[in-house]
Amino acid sequence: IAHGLGNARELLEQVRQGRRGDLGVRGPTVAVSEPDLIVELQRRLASIDWRARREAAWARYWARAAFAELPVADQPRTRPLDLSLTVPAEVALPDGTTLIRAGERVDPLSVMPFHQRLFVFDASDPRQVAEVARRGQLSRWEGRLPLYLATRLERAAGWAGYRAVQTVLGDPLYLLTPDVQRRFRIERVPAVVESREGVLMVSEWVPEG
Repeated sequence: IAHGLGNARELLEQVRQGRRGDLGVRGPTVAVSEPDLIVELQRRLASIDWRARREAAWARYWARAAFAELPVADQPRTRPLDLSLTVPAEVALPDGTTLIRAGERVDPLSVMPFHQRLFVFDASDPRQVAEVARRGQLSRWEGRLPLYLATRLERAAGWAGYRAVQTVLGDPLYLLTPDVQRRFRIERVPAVVESREGVLMVSEWVPEG
């Protein structure tokens, strides 16, 4: 340590000569007038209202959330959904055994059965919320796990509205994403996706009331 140095060369020369520790005052010195950086950072962090910022971030989420604007079903409709795909290249096991040949068509349901019921609905519509909750409870009694995807929610209600719908359902609620909508070809709501005798079916129904 050296105080009052205007040139680092002198300090380096002292170090090369083997001197260590406090090298004393080597020139004029003045008291430091700037605040300690660590103390200043701590002061600024302590002054931030993290709860207000978190609530503002939550409010911005619902203001910016992208909803799927799907029409309401005006008549019951059920259609099969084929998720089969053609494998472009051979799939082999580590020992070299061919698992799937190139060009072979594979049905994902034959590999991983679909035991759930996927309910897709407009959570801003009280009619759909009530009916999906009832159907979901029945599905659970039948041993089919209900999964809930909302196309819309009331933006103005924010997280309170989201939690209110979850309370009615008694289960977690998720937003329908564009890739899931495309994969299951969801066109109208409310709808349910389920497997019947090894075939994936999409059923739409008209909300009551």
